Amino acid sequence: MPGRKARNSTIRVRSSYQVAVACHIEQTAGALVVEAGPWSHSPGMHIETEASTNVPGGETVSMGDTVLDLLGEDAASHWMAAGGGRAGWRFERGLVEVVPGQGDIVTREVFTDFQLHLEFWLPHMPRAQGQDRANSGVYLQGRYEVQLLDSFGQPPTQEGCGALYQVHAPLWNACAAPEIWQRLDVAFRAPCLDTAGRVAEHARVTVFLNRTLVHNNVSLRGPTVGALEPYEAQPGPIRLQDHGARVRFRHLWIRPIGDLCDPAAGEGG
Repeated sequence: MPGRKARNSTIRVRSSYQVAVACHIEQTAGALVVEAGPWSHSPGMHIETEASTNVPGGETVSMGDTVLDLLGEDAASHWMAAGGGRAGWRFERGLVEVVPGQGDIVTREVFTDFQLHLEFWLPHMPRAQGQDRANSGVYLQGRYEVQLLDSFGQPPTQEGCGALYQVHAPLWNACAAPEIWQRLDVAFRAPCLDTAGRVAEHARVTVFLNRTLVHNNVSLRGPTVGALEPYEAQPGPIRLQDHGARVRFRHLWIRPIGDLCDPAAGEGG
């Protein structure tokens, strides 16, 4: 299988990936302002985009990509159970809530490189401890988990809220208290392949939690625990995790973006 080809010359150089993603978001999602954040719990970065109550535009953007509202009208039609069949979660007026015991849900659509936005609400579970405390997760391509958990006020860990589960702790804990709507923004670049279809460059991800930068263009050297499959060469779905807590999601949209791989990646060795 041939390597994925770059579609825009401004994002061909691997060292420029972070800048390229930032420029793309600025171009297609409204003004992007990065400044020191007034966060009492972290010295993080603050990112301002347009109001998150609606999908930003839905129009065709400069690279031929469109925004897909995954919890808009007919939201349930975008989702199915991870094992196949109808999604057993509760869909109601633009939000979806985990129904414990129904299992994970995944999008029917699959994606390669993308910008993702969602908002989530964690229930207050004062008697629960550790990983049982309002746990869920967002799996990018069904393979790489961004952890959602009520870890408000705790030190950042590889298993806390905003972690790339058991791989990278967030730069700081930007998680808010439970029963407050929180937001997650992700820029994801899928693995690059060589001409033989082997992974030549690992997936990379930048994550903002509650407008605070928590992962800055980090490399993922393989799927995280609980991935749908270990093979990384194919597009994959967005997957939401059922971990036994009634976590809610809303304003979940995704913008597929141009292929960010260097066409020469991995061909020299």
